Amino acid sequence: MELAGADRAKFLHNFCTADIRKLAIGRGCEAFVTSGQGKTLDFVTVFAGPDSLTVSGEPGGGPKLVAHLDRYLIREQVTLHERSDEWGEILLVGPQAEALLAGLGIADLPVGPWGEAVAEVAEQRVRLRRIDELNAPAWTLVTENAGLPAVRHALNAAGAAQIDPVVAEILRVEAGFPRFGRDVSDKNLPQEVHRDEHAISFTKGCYLGQET
Repeated sequence: MELAGADRAKFLHNFCTADIRKLAIGRGCEAFVTSGQGKTLDFVTVFAGPDSLTVSGEPGGGPKLVAHLDRYLIREQVTLHERSDEWGEILLVGPQAEALLAGLGIADLPVGPWGEAVAEVAEQRVRLRRIDELNAPAWTLVTENAGLPAVRHALNAAGAAQIDPVVAEILRVEAGFPRFGRDVSDKNLPQEVHRDEHAISFTKGCYLGQET
């Protein structure tokens, strides 16, 4: 999901557990989107670009998240865009990932956790994100779906090898990074998920469900 408009940071700040108003351009964070009862509606990552905020969650969750936030849009200068059918991402993980990206001509890699920079791979504009989901150096490359095959081909040509999704899932579980719909559901309070230090601000002020 992408949020644009002058009030985007203030608006999203009011509906999740992270301090979005303090999120600098080129940085990201984890966040729980909460209900009025303080239960978890989604567990997402948020990245701040110069003109918009992008929110990534579980596949298929975009329409539900957009509908939830749209209920509360009244006079704020915010537009919500569901990008699931337009954007895709590739996970690049491993001890040689940084060297591989440098070999593709990317000189200034975003620093972690949750750093973001715009780069070009195979003549495709890519949002390169240093993620903190795994116990290994890892980046995601986000681009329009039409450009994904070219980016994947460039990575393979540079020496990357495709891994089985089961391997990626094992890495995630070993790192203790939760997935909404598998490890956490709308029956859980965010504080039950052991991500307080990473995803919850206790000083940001009021947000939907904050009282709980």
